[in-house]
Parts: sequence; C-alpha cells; structure tokens
Amino acid sequence: MQNFLGLVARQNMDGVVKSRQRVSDIVQNSLIRIVERFDSFNGSTSIEFRGWLKQIVVNEIKNCRRALKTRKRDVTRENALDAGPVAVDNSPVDPAYTPASQAIASERIKKFHEVLQQLSPDHAAVIRMRNIERLAFKEIAEKLERSEDAVSKLWYRAILNFEEKLGSVDEI
Repeated sequence: MQNFLGLVARQNMDGVVKSRQRVSDIVQNSLIRIVERFDSFNGSTSIEFRGWLKQIVVNEIKNCRRALKTRKRDVTRENALDAGPVAVDNSPVDPAYTPASQAIASERIKKFHEVLQQLSPDHAAVIRMRNIERLAFKEIAEKLERSEDAVSKLWYRAILNFEEKLGSVDEI
C-alpha cells in the first residue's frame, strides 16, 4: 500500500510542495488519515478502495500546499509599524547602527586602546584577558601564575585605574 501511496504522491506533488515536503512525509500523513477514517470507507471493490486512498493522498497534498502558502502570512513574522526600520529580509535593523554610531564606536575603541597603553603592564594584561579575551579569573590566574583572588583584586584595581584615566564616557 505504501508503494501505491508514494506513486500517487509523486504524480500529484507540484514544485512548491516538492521543494518543501518529502514524498515519505506525504505518505506517512496519508496513512494516519487512512487509519483515522477507515470506518468511513463505503466501497466494496479494490478499485473503489484505491480511489479512496488516492483521494486521501491528493487531499493531503492540498493541505500541505495550503499550509505552505499560509506560512507566508504567519503572524509571528510581522513587525509592528513602530518597531523601527527593517532589512530587506524583514529582520529588524538596529537603529543605532548608523555611520555616525560607527564613527563614535571607532573613536571609543581608539580611546580604549590609548588608555590601555597608559596602564601598567599588569593592569593592561588583566583587562585585556578579562574584558577582551573573556577569560575566567581561574584561567588568568594560571597564565599570570597568581591566585584567583589576587587576579580578581588586580582586575578590580585595573578597572578603577582605567576609568580614572578614561574619564567619563560623556567626554568621549
């Protein structure tokens, strides 16, 4: 019976359904419908039974096609009009990502590296490992051959020193 259902599915699937659905999925879903509706079969010959099976497969393909088309109108894909700009693919665009914001970010990065060079080698190293490389205090402690507690205190003092040299963010 599965071979027959597969043949019917292959003959009736169009390009839209074929690109998104496998024949085996259509057959499996059709088998579920057949079991659910078996009591509704009123025929008495094998030709009528095959016709009934064929119609279930055809209906399953129609349902699949309908589902694929309605996904294009899926509510979860909608964006509110006041949600801000969207890209070509309908994904939200960060309104802060502008040429001006890029220039400001570039200046801040430049200032960050300038201030980092003004720090002692230990302070610069611990900030670089913790804040840029995102290492855990344990990993930093192993690299610097110090205790975890000593590294966390060193990092805290380095951050205070860095902030002092940097000044407030508003000055950048």
